[in-house]
Amino acid sequence: VAAALVAGYVFIEIDHDELVHIIRDAPLSGPILGVLQSDWTRAIAVGGLNVLIPIAAVLDMIRQRVRRCRGTPGSESGTCLTDTGMR
Repeated sequence: VAAALVAGYVFIEIDHDELVHIIRDAPLSGPILGVLQSDWTRAIAVGGLNVLIPIAAVLDMIRQRVRRCRGTPGSESGTCLTDTGMR
């Protein structure tokens, strides 16, 4: 997480053209950029992240059923929204 924050900070603070120049002059930039721009790398990233969508849907369904069982606001009025959500 910290590395992503530092990378984001560097990307924002350094001029984009200068950053591209620095990356292209680095000795390992060719192989790394080749891997990052590969269709296989993109497919693996998309496939890996698509697992999170059904997990989020299942967790949301569980949350809704728990709210109905507990009788939290919204369940006695017959709607799935709380009073604040209906305003």
